Amino acid sequence: MSSGALMCEASSKMIGTLNSILHCGFNPVELTPITLRKIYVNVVLPKALYGSPLWCNYSNSDIIQLEVSHRRCVKQFLHVGRNTNTDVALSYLNIDSVEELIDFEKLEYFGQLCRLSVRFLAKKVFIHRLVRYCLGCVNMQGLISDIYRLLQKYSLMPALETYLESGVFPERCHGNGHSKTVLEWQTDKDAHKMQIKLHASRTQSYLKLIDRLQPSSFLRLHLHSL
Repeated sequence: MSSGALMCEASSKMIGTLNSILHCGFNPVELTPITLRKIYVNVVLPKALYGSPLWCNYSNSDIIQLEVSHRRCVKQFLHVGRNTNTDVALSYLNIDSVEELIDFEKLEYFGQLCRLSVRFLAKKVFIHRLVRYCLGCVNMQGLISDIYRLLQKYSLMPALETYLESGVFPERCHGNGHSKTVLEWQTDKDAHKMQIKLHASRTQSYLKLIDRLQPSSFLRLHLHSL
């Protein structure tokens, strides 16, 4: 099955899983943002993005289709309209875009392959293809070319250089006088998202989300019973 077909199937799984959760008997309006995020991150996304580290050579239309489903699910989970600012909705649950989630899965898989023992056939195949690509087989398509692109995108090439020179995959990537990790990049991006979120607080859509922070009916009943 092609990556495009897999991503189309992932879109259906994402929407189907969310609808199953929403119709299982509880009301998402009564849950806190932290609880909503845990449900979405630990149940919906893993089922939809299963096998995503091996998705390669997909088109922009494929990722856009999956991104639209992701945004639709987040807004549906929050019980806000489709016209709600997407950055606000994602920031409210502290969830990244689908493309960033897939990127992280690929980079995590790359780290696992680098740390895998050489006695495994998968490690030998990985090293063979990695060396071939680094020696100039730039027409090679698949996981290695995607990983190389992501390492450049997130300024993590020093990790690959260190691994090729010493055979050791570093915990931190040093280069240009500073250290950079995926976690640090994520922190910088979250700070940028927070700025967007604060700016959006002046809009009606964000005010509608803020109203969700009021105590749930269960909590109010408990307080009245004390």
